[in-house]
Amino acid sequence: MVNDEHTAAIGIGERIQVQQDDYLGIYNPGNPIVSNKNEGGGKDFKETTNVGNIGVGGTFNWGTVTTDDDRKYALNAKVNSGSAPTFTNLGGASVTVIDSAGIGHYLFTVSVNDDDGDTLTTTMTAETYFDFDTTSLQVTVKTNGVAPGTYTLNFQTTDPCSSTDTGVLSVTVTNSPPVISMSSLPHYVYIHEDTTTETLLRSITTSDASPSDTVTCSETEAKFLSKLTPASVYGIYSKTNPGLSYTTKKKYTIDVTCTDSYSATDTSFLIAYILPNTPPAFTNLPDSVSISTTTASGTSVFQVATSDSEGDTITFSSTCSVVSCPFTIHPNTGEVQTNTNLNVLTTVGYDLFISISDGQTTVGSRTLTVLITGINTVPVIQNLPLTFSLSVMETVGLSTSVYKVTAADPDTATQSLTYSAIFSPVEGATVFTVDSATGLLRTSSATQIDYEALTAKSFTVSISVTDGQATDTQSVSVAVVDINEAPAFSLTAYYVSGNEGVSGTVLGDPLLSTTDPDPADVITYSINCPDFTIDPTSGVISFAIDYDLDIISTASSVSCTLTASDGDLEAYAFLFITVNAVNDNTPTFGSDYYTFYTSSFASVGDVLGSVTATDGDLGIYGKR
Repeated sequence: MVNDEHTAAIGIGERIQVQQDDYLGIYNPGNPIVSNKNEGGGKDFKETTNVGNIGVGGTFNWGTVTTDDDRKYALNAKVNSGSAPTFTNLGGASVTVIDSAGIGHYLFTVSVNDDDGDTLTTTMTAETYFDFDTTSLQVTVKTNGVAPGTYTLNFQTTDPCSSTDTGVLSVTVTNSPPVISMSSLPHYVYIHEDTTTETLLRSITTSDASPSDTVTCSETEAKFLSKLTPASVYGIYSKTNPGLSYTTKKKYTIDVTCTDSYSATDTSFLIAYILPNTPPAFTNLPDSVSISTTTASGTSVFQVATSDSEGDTITFSSTCSVVSCPFTIHPNTGEVQTNTNLNVLTTVGYDLFISISDGQTTVGSRTLTVLITGINTVPVIQNLPLTFSLSVMETVGLSTSVYKVTAADPDTATQSLTYSAIFSPVEGATVFTVDSATGLLRTSSATQIDYEALTAKSFTVSISVTDGQATDTQSVSVAVVDINEAPAFSLTAYYVSGNEGVSGTVLGDPLLSTTDPDPADVITYSINCPDFTIDPTSGVISFAIDYDLDIISTASSVSCTLTASDGDLEAYAFLFITVNAVNDNTPTFGSDYYTFYTSSFASVGDVLGSVTATDGDLGIYGKR
């Protein structure tokens, strides 16, 4: 076809991918192709005969060849836009995985397509729990365990021409429910009807594939409870004093529910069968016995006798009618013994309330009354307690009487009374004492009371009197009263110096230092020199007048009395003030000019005349 054009359609799969700055060209190993139309335009044609032998897949650097537009070839190429890449399986795609899935667990393979056959780059927005392999296009689990919930994974695929497509994969993570081990429940147990203490009936073994879940277990039966055992697993317990009765109900079905952190549950049950019990019995209580105050500690007083038709081992326990009981019962033999020497007792009788147990049922209590003969009369403090608190001034002297305790004892003909004291806080023992013979409470003979040095300001004094066998104790409160104490200067004299100046000018700081035993007191300073002022807080000295040493009779050295006051009491010290002269006046001549005459016969050293000058400064800066 001469002087004609023919356009050939190239299929999409056979088209050549063109990049920016590419040249369209034809390679012919022989003679050039016949030229054709010249459509004008700039220099956009390159030609070379120096390509050489290029094998398949080889390259040639066209950057070494210059452009020209002298010739156009018979073949012309058109560049069309390429096809955009697409995701082929992300339209509404979703996948479900359990929360126990581990690292590398496969979830999904993304599929992409490009009609141009381009090499595509596919990525996923970074996620905490999921990974994406850009080569295999597989989505996998990134961590060991994933929190339950729904996650949206965002993908993008891009071709070399920057055309893109996006897609979304929805991942639903489901919770792994807890599981009650079949080895622990269902199960059955036996419990005695007389059980009174909280008792573990069955431990519950659970599992949960979710690595972060916490499993808790509960039950519904009122007489039982669930809680963690010492082995850190849940257990079913009978409650304290559950009130079980074989005749009322012989079996309990205890429903158990175990729940994980996401409210998933597993259920099972425990059957508790109630066992009847034959309790032990006393054979010699209640009873009473009499013993003398001369009975020593460890003496047998009574033997409790019992019977048990089942032959169970019996254990014994007791309580007493008083807190400090002088008797104890052996837990295995039932023998009642004294646990102290009875000559110190003042109570004529004691009741022991004795119980027995066969390990299942506790029987009692039964009463054993022990009567004491030959009891000592207890001394009694007569003038305590008081309806008021005692007070002591901190300035009182050593060994000052505070209060005398008096006691009465009908046995004083054969016994002497001894006094002692316990102080609360114990710091009170450093400033107070009690005379052991007279009961006199007085201040310490060695330590002067100092209110500020005391941690406590009030003390409870528990004073006891004993006849050697029995003791009576009463308490009294003693408060230490704070007395204002005078401040004190650290030095007897202070010094300050500075230059003369006008009223209000700061002369200097004598660096005053004071102490006051009363930490809350505020110290203020004053001086008795009217030409000067002192800052009441800092102690800085200033001029109260225009202080000029050029005025005759103005002193350069002044002594004052310092006063430190806490508002009530005062302390005194000397203050020595030195004022330095300042060269603050300009000298002047007596005349603006002077004229002197002399003869031609004057000799060296002859006086021609004199001049006069004045200076307002006195002293070293005055007239020369």
